[in-house]
Amino acid sequence: MIQSMTGYAQRTGSVGDFEIEWRLKSVNHRFLDMAMRLPDGFAPLEVDIRNRLKKYFARGRLECSVRVRMETEPAERYELDKDLLFAILATEKSVIAIDHHPDRGHITIEQLMRWPGMVREKALPDMAASSGSEFSDFVLSLLDETAQGLTEARTQEGQGLIAVFQELINALTGMADSVESRLPEVRKALETRFQLRLAEMASDVSIDSDRLAQEVAFVLNKMDISEELERLRIHLDQMTLLLSGKEPVGRQLDFLCQELNREANTLCSKSQDPELSQLGVDMKVNIEKMREQAQNLE
Repeated sequence: MIQSMTGYAQRTGSVGDFEIEWRLKSVNHRFLDMAMRLPDGFAPLEVDIRNRLKKYFARGRLECSVRVRMETEPAERYELDKDLLFAILATEKSVIAIDHHPDRGHITIEQLMRWPGMVREKALPDMAASSGSEFSDFVLSLLDETAQGLTEARTQEGQGLIAVFQELINALTGMADSVESRLPEVRKALETRFQLRLAEMASDVSIDSDRLAQEVAFVLNKMDISEELERLRIHLDQMTLLLSGKEPVGRQLDFLCQELNREANTLCSKSQDPELSQLGVDMKVNIEKMREQAQNLE
């Protein structure tokens, strides 16, 4: 299904003494750009994580993070760096022996507990050593569930964007119909204007009637916008066809919006009628809205 590039998903599960929480967030981007925030020990899994995500998503800025918490009692969740503790106490003893001023005080328990790295959460399983283990398999399986959740969120929003996009296509089709219905009247008015102008010139200068007719036809042909309207309709039909498919269409729609804008610009430059010019401006405003929606789609 066609997806938006915006979405969020979160999944939590437990394996052994650990609670795993995956979070995936995606926003618009020209390509698939993945930003990883993984805890220590997850580096060996990063390639597998990226490859799995590529199976689900083709475009978007994807932020991927995982939190791991131990489900044991707090007393069992943390460990003391005894080597660091002994090194600090030994250093303190050496300083006291040199200083000979015991009234300066000693390092307190509170200070030791706050020392960077003194108390730390127990290490996670070594992913490099546990590749294919129950822990790593569960972590990747939970990632799949989270990616599926993000896919569902992006698909749901994508369906809403498609509905908005189709409304814009219908509106632009209606504008094209209005332009086409006015063309005969505009052509007739232009032809009358030229004939009157050339008749005024002919009263002073001898002009060949056949040559005059050719020149009028040439000028009117340069101002004709029927080809632009035909190409515009072709592009709109192609958009409708793309929106009915299941593959990513954001880039194709963005390109077609550029083509539509080109046709609208030509229509505005060729038209010699205020109403047609205004319709051309309205088309460009509508096309810009379409382009904004296209840039939200994968």
